[in-house]
Amino acid sequence: MFAEAEEDFVEILFSFLTLPLGTIARLSRKYEDKVGSLTSLYESVENLSIERFFETWYKDCLVYPINSSAHVCEKLKVNLHGTKSILYQPGAIFFKKKGKFIITEDLNIIPLMMDTSISLLNSLGVESIHLLHERTIFFGLK
Repeated sequence: MFAEAEEDFVEILFSFLTLPLGTIARLSRKYEDKVGSLTSLYESVENLSIERFFETWYKDCLVYPINSSAHVCEKLKVNLHGTKSILYQPGAIFFKKKGKFIITEDLNIIPLMMDTSISLLNSLGVESIHLLHERTIFFGLK
């Protein structure tokens, strides 16, 4: 399986790499799909009594870690990082220009070009383009 996406979506995927793991666990708890053991670890720290820590600050660092790239991520079209929401920011955040990409099921992201598309289809063993099924998925937060 693979997807075609514009740079807005790919920028959001790339922004995941700027998140501290504690933020990922905290944000994922809001949704039905959790991040497995990472969510459990986060909840364990969150549920520990403050007396277990040297100071409140130490627990807060684990439960509410600071994203060192917050100033960049606050410009994303979808607010995933708990930063200031911006409805529209012209231009790209991580990319120099607009474009489309192919995203594989293992989150390999490659620019959408004729040769990369053909190469991907060949590597997946697709013999006829008529065997492919197109599905449109809208991405965003409620």
